[in-house]
Amino acid sequence: GHPTNTAGQGLWWYPQVPSAMQTTREGGVVNVSDTWVKNGFGVSRPGCTLVEAWNAWKCPSASSYRRLVIESMDLDHEIRRISPVAVSSDDGYTDLLNGAMDHGWCFSYTCLKRLMTFHAVVRTNVPYTIHFTGSSPQSLRVSLQHTPVGEAVHVRIFYKGSQRLQVFANGVLTEDLNMLNGKRKAQLVKSNKFAPNSGANWVDERVSLECASGCNIGGACSPS
Repeated sequence: GHPTNTAGQGLWWYPQVPSAMQTTREGGVVNVSDTWVKNGFGVSRPGCTLVEAWNAWKCPSASSYRRLVIESMDLDHEIRRISPVAVSSDDGYTDLLNGAMDHGWCFSYTCLKRLMTFHAVVRTNVPYTIHFTGSSPQSLRVSLQHTPVGEAVHVRIFYKGSQRLQVFANGVLTEDLNMLNGKRKAQLVKSNKFAPNSGANWVDERVSLECASGCNIGGACSPS
C-alpha cells in the first residue's frame, strides 16, 4: 500500500515513521505518503521557497515559528528510547525528531545515556499530532518557548494505552470532562450529589426495567 523505494534512489522513499501512524484503529493500512507526509518531511512550510544559497527555506513574514519542547520526565528518561518522535501538522508535514547524542563516559554500551528531550520548530496557530516510536512516557512535559500572548499551537498526543491521563497547566490540574472537583461525575450521580445529564460530555446510561414496553434508558421508555 505504500509507494516506497530504496533510500536515495527515488522520490517516494520515506523514513520509518512510528508504527501507530501506519495503521488505523481497526488494523487497516494507512498510506503515509497520502496522509502524514503528503507535503513532505520537516517543518510545516506552506508558501515557503527553498533558497539554495542558504540551504534553507524562506517563509512569508506573516508566518510565525516557535520552539516546541517535548520532554520525557520519567525516571528512565536517559536510558529508554522513545524516539524517533513524529510531530505532524494538519497541513501534511511530518518532522521526525531523533534522540540526543550519547553523553555517557564509560565508553561501553552499559552506560549509554541519551536525554529524551526533543526540540521541534512549529508554526503557530496550526494543529499538530505527536507520535512516539517507543512506549509513551508516563510523565511528559510540553512547552512552547518564547511565545507572545495570542500565539499558540493545538497539540494532540497519541497514547497507545487506555489509561487515564492527568493534565497539568502551570502546575494546576486540569480536570477532564468526566470529573468534578476531583471526583467522577458518574459516582456523584449514584450518590445523588450530581444531577444526571447536567454535565458536558456525560450521558445517563443507567438502565432499569420499569417500563412495560421495554427498558428505561436515560429517563425514557424504549420500545421492546
